[in-house]
Amino acid sequence: MRQGDLGRVCMGLVAVAALAATGACSSSPPTPTPAASTSTSTGSTTSTKSPTSSPTSTSRPTTSSGTATTPAGTTECKAGTGKATVVTASGGASAGHVQLQVVVTNTSSKPCTIKGYPGVSLVAGTEGAQLGAPAQRVAGPEGLVTLQPGGKATAQLSLTQAANVPDCGVTAAAGFRVYLPDDTAAQFAPLAQQGCSNAKVVLLEVSPFTA
Repeated sequence: MRQGDLGRVCMGLVAVAALAATGACSSSPPTPTPAASTSTSTGSTTSTKSPTSSPTSTSRPTTSSGTATTPAGTTECKAGTGKATVVTASGGASAGHVQLQVVVTNTSSKPCTIKGYPGVSLVAGTEGAQLGAPAQRVAGPEGLVTLQPGGKATAQLSLTQAANVPDCGVTAAAGFRVYLPDDTAAQFAPLAQQGCSNAKVVLLEVSPFTA
């Protein structure tokens, strides 16, 4: 090879080597791709509702004996709405007793109710003195009776004939003083009978009102 050609070859080789070196120095290592981060839930939360209690129905209001009170829309039969009378019962007298009835009539324009015993005693007049002791109660069912306008309820009343009772002090009675159940107003029921002036003598026995 001629000297000129050899020089050009050498110069070419030097240039190639220079380029290779430059490329090697200028290249940078590839940037690593960061690993995808993952998160793991360490727990879960559960929502719990508190139970709701159901309302408790109360029972309706009661009387002192524990039975149901007067139904809605009615009132108790008292002196203003219930007229008390005393009449002779069917059969009249038997074995020294006079069989009577206390009758209460609803004189109002609305229903009224009655339950229990009337208070009954013999009296010398409409405003007169009481004769003997008040009526004793005879045990019996005390049912609630509803009276429509004009309706009636009865309580059986037994009167021992005063002439048959020792230490009675027989005295003419003009009639009866009657108290309806739970009422404080007395009513006079005229019916001539014989009573006792002795306040300790019991001539009367009374049963609860029934329809």
